[in-house]
Amino acid sequence: MDIALENAGPEYDILMDGVVRYASYVFVTVINVEGKAYNSTEMRTAMGALEYDEWLSYHETYSKHVKKQAFN
Repeated sequence: MDIALENAGPEYDILMDGVVRYASYVFVTVINVEGKAYNSTEMRTAMGALEYDEWLSYHETYSKHVKKQAFN
């Protein structure tokens, strides 16, 4: 999840609706992570702090820096 979020770009710090898919072949394991990346600072500015916190509480998100984490 961390690498997927980092690959989205340095401005993104929230991954929403992350899906991890595993495939295993002889001597090879493939891991694919999909999701939608967001910038929490831009969202908080556009929505306002209360609306942003409410939005965040209703969605499963992953973030290294945002206080609410659905996935650890």
